[in-house]
Amino acid sequence: MNEADCNENRRKGIGCLGFAGIGCLAAFIAAVTPVILLIILCVVAASNIKSTVKIEHPNQIAVIDVAGIIMLEDNTGFAGSSVADVKHICNQLDDIAMDPNVKAVVLRLNTPGGEVVATDILYRKIQELREEDIPVIACMEVMAASGGYYVAAGCDRIFANRYTTTGSIGVLISGIKYYDLLNKIGVQEENFASGVNKTMLAGGAPTTPEAAEIARKMVAQIYQGFVEVVAQGRDITEEEIKNSSIGDGRVFTGEQALELKLVDELGSLDDAIQYAAETAGIQNNYEVSFSSEDIDWKTMFRRITGQAAATGEVKVSLPGAQSEQVMLENRGKFFYLMP
Repeated sequence: MNEADCNENRRKGIGCLGFAGIGCLAAFIAAVTPVILLIILCVVAASNIKSTVKIEHPNQIAVIDVAGIIMLEDNTGFAGSSVADVKHICNQLDDIAMDPNVKAVVLRLNTPGGEVVATDILYRKIQELREEDIPVIACMEVMAASGGYYVAAGCDRIFANRYTTTGSIGVLISGIKYYDLLNKIGVQEENFASGVNKTMLAGGAPTTPEAAEIARKMVAQIYQGFVEVVAQGRDITEEEIKNSSIGDGRVFTGEQALELKLVDELGSLDDAIQYAAETAGIQNNYEVSFSSEDIDWKTMFRRITGQAAATGEVKVSLPGAQSEQVMLENRGKFFYLMP
């Protein structure tokens, strides 16, 4: 092989190494880019997440938000999340109970209600706070209906805007029956169960009279609990609630609720805070702290990536259909929820 051929082969080898190097670099960039973007996204998200700022003032009024559908935990993604996470809210209230600087609490309510169990847990936590001689004032803003009103009824005083949507005192359990559709297309759903009522909520078969009666009794029991909470909190007899518009599930404006003695005053958040300060005897010297959310990196990562990344599911919400979607996704659960 002459010198010219050697040089040519050397050039070809260098060229191949160059192309290979470029390919490796491109592969490396493609591999690390999502990681870099995720880190950037986390930093941006972190800058938008409130962190708790401890106010050292000896007289504090804590404003706690109950916003969205009341659920035991928020298992949604970060973007567009509209869940009142009861576990988180109760943790905040526990912290307040141990903080001698907090003299009163204002619950800012913007919720259509939610799970029966989650709502009752939050209600009972509020009672624990009141037993510690910490006044709890409810401030209804846009909406505090059904479970939202259940929570408000457990407070020392209720403020509402004149146009607040409230009321909807009642309980429901929801499901979809599609057996007629299956019969039309020649499809049958089969369930092998240990008891005749094990599948009482299954959509592939009609509801039997016995199953309907079981459901009605359960609804009546839970409704009775709601009535007792309202009767105790608002000094209205159970009979008056059950035998009037108060207890038939309808919604009211703030003004209507005031006439029915379901709220105490029409006013704003500032009015509720001022009343809380007066009740606690600190009206001339206090600071207001607003609820915030401390999120660790694990939770932040889950919320940013969303549940779809883990489950492969894509959830689509229609405007105004959030309550129905929640009930469908949680079939078999009872709700204090405005449909």
